[in-house]
Amino acid sequence: MSIYAESLLPRLLLGFVCLGLTWLACAAIGGRFWMASALMGMSVALYGLAAPWFFVGSGRPRDLFLYDTLPRVVGSVGGAAVCFLFPSPVLYAFVQILSVLVVILSSTRCICHNPRQLHLGRFSDALRRLASNRSAVGMSLIASLFFAFPLILVGAIEPSAKLEFALADRIQKWSNTGASPVVQTLQGWIPSGGRVRSRARKGLFSAFLVAASGSAFLCLLGGRLAILMSQNSVSISWGTQSAMAIIFGCVLVSNVSGAGVLAALGESRGMLVSTLFGALIGLALIVPLLIAFGAAGAMWAVAVSQVLVVLVQLELVRRSLDGRC
Repeated sequence: MSIYAESLLPRLLLGFVCLGLTWLACAAIGGRFWMASALMGMSVALYGLAAPWFFVGSGRPRDLFLYDTLPRVVGSVGGAAVCFLFPSPVLYAFVQILSVLVVILSSTRCICHNPRQLHLGRFSDALRRLASNRSAVGMSLIASLFFAFPLILVGAIEPSAKLEFALADRIQKWSNTGASPVVQTLQGWIPSGGRVRSRARKGLFSAFLVAASGSAFLCLLGGRLAILMSQNSVSISWGTQSAMAIIFGCVLVSNVSGAGVLAALGESRGMLVSTLFGALIGLALIVPLLIAFGAAGAMWAVAVSQVLVVLVQLELVRRSLDGRC
């Protein structure tokens, strides 16, 4: 509980910074949908106050599912239902904010039992903790920027490819959200029990099995999902579909190899290096591939970057595990 309490003020500081930057960016480039974009950005920033890291680090996969994953999945499904009944991106964003607030309150209640006894601590201590965890903070910031930047680039450089790219991007992200109970269970199971080396290998093998199954599903049926979701108004090419499947699998594996294995082995800096390397390569590839091949090229640029992230992380895991033999 003390670790969780000590982390609150640093995370609040980061949350306020992210909220401010989100509102400024959405007001500048969001167009007529800037309010919905800003609210969705707010839901992402607020999630930084949640506690999946605490449940993962303390080896509590059940609590991770009940108090984090389940409310977010319900929020995604509920938001889709609200959009179907009352087509409004603003309403969908409000539902996401509500689900994140449920996650924060229920997680805090589970960890602290009596949230009124929480003390935020001193501002100087919060800054010192942020500095000591700069690798993890940097990785999160880079991942968040790369999470949204490709869609912004596609819209700015090749507007005709935006709908196809955005739809494929949404299917991939929703698919990874759907697989998050499995991912978070593995993240919580690997560091628990004091057998990190043995569990790391088994956890990675399980992650590869789930990633391969999900990627095969998206590769075969991703196009039909796109037609269904867009009510037959937008289709995605085979090139976009196959890249989308690869991205899904790589994101799933990297979530386990990074937050599940490298963090448990004390290699948090490796997560920053792999994420930065993948993001730089992806950003270098996305513009030329977008111009040459449209939405499929942009999606393949992201796929290549995610493959590189996984390869770097697996090499770091191998070295770390060999060093523990």
